[in-house]
Order: sequence, then C-alpha cells, then structure tokens
Amino acid sequence: MKDQDKTKDQLINELDEMRQRVAELETMEGERKQVEEKLAESEQHFRSLTESTSDWVWETDIDGVYTYVGPRVKELLGYRPEEIIGKTPFDLMPPEEAKRVAAEFQAYLESQKPIIRLENTNLHKDGHLVVLETSGVPIFDGNGRLCGYRGIDRDCM
Repeated sequence: MKDQDKTKDQLINELDEMRQRVAELETMEGERKQVEEKLAESEQHFRSLTESTSDWVWETDIDGVYTYVGPRVKELLGYRPEEIIGKTPFDLMPPEEAKRVAAEFQAYLESQKPIIRLENTNLHKDGHLVVLETSGVPIFDGNGRLCGYRGIDRDCM
C-alpha cells in the first residue's frame, strides 16, 4: 500500500514502530561499543602481561606456525616478534633438533595434550645455541577441533 493511501493512524503506527526500532538500534550500538571497550581493555591487559613476564609467550596454528609472538623472544633468541610470525619453532632449531622436536610435537598434536617442559635447543639470531623449556596448551575452536597451541618458552640456563 502506498503511503498516500494509508490512514493517519496507520502512518502514526508505522512512525511509532520506526522510532522503537531506532531506539533498539541505538541500544544495540551502545552495547556494541561497551563490548569493544572491554575487548580493548582485555587486549591491553594481555599485552601488558606478555611484555612484563620473563617468559616468551607465543601462539601457533594447527601447523605449528607462529600466529602470535611476545616481545620476550628478542631477549631469548635475538629476533623481533614480527620476524618470527609465519615461522615454526622448527625453523629456529638446528636440523637434527628440529627433526626430534617435530616428531614430539606431532605426538602432542595427535593426543591433543598439553606440552609440558619440553627441552629444545634453538639457534639465536647471532648463531649461538639457546636451550629453552617449552610448555603449552591446546587451543580448540567452538566445535572442539584442535586449532593450535598457546604457551611459553623460558631459558633453561
């Protein structure tokens, strides 16, 4: 029905419905902004924790590729976090060590169990060896599928 064919009461009812919908949208927008603010606070809190800890905090995807690297990696291995994103832990190890640890990592993937104090030798950016202790927990998506690991590394020496 065209607006010119509607009665005054019908148009007033439609206007009231539109005002109600606008009010609902404004409420939803306010709630969305609150959620965004809380998320930003949470991210800042997480960033503060990862920057102040003596451990290197990291996250990998299901293939072991780093998706998050905390700043402590610079002190432990000499790399800036952005130099590590997209690499795997095995890229940072001597070949034989990478082979050994990759086999252990595969076992963790298959069992979907936490990694607990796994000692591994890494190459510092300047070439010297660094022994790290790795611990991590599996990350699951909303459907319960393993999608990576989140954990820490610390210097064993």
